[in-house]
Amino acid sequence: MDSYALADCTARIFAEWRTSKHPADDDAKVRQILRYQAVAGLRYLWKTGDYSQRVTVACRVAIWMHHPNVSEIHKKILAREKVRLA
Repeated sequence: MDSYALADCTARIFAEWRTSKHPADDDAKVRQILRYQAVAGLRYLWKTGDYSQRVTVACRVAIWMHHPNVSEIHKKILAREKVRLA
């Protein structure tokens, strides 16, 4: 549950502070700081997690980025992780 909460929070910050939502130059430094911390958190969860946590990270980012095919991403990550573990 903890990794889900961390994945959701960092994915939301990553998605919400992208340049397309905040294009103004005065937002650039804040955007850079917030996204840097979110990326570091997502990378940590990806690196230290098992296949389930990796799927959660990818899907939470996709959901917050309003990606239309979250279920497709879920299937691709699971398939890749099964091959990696075999």
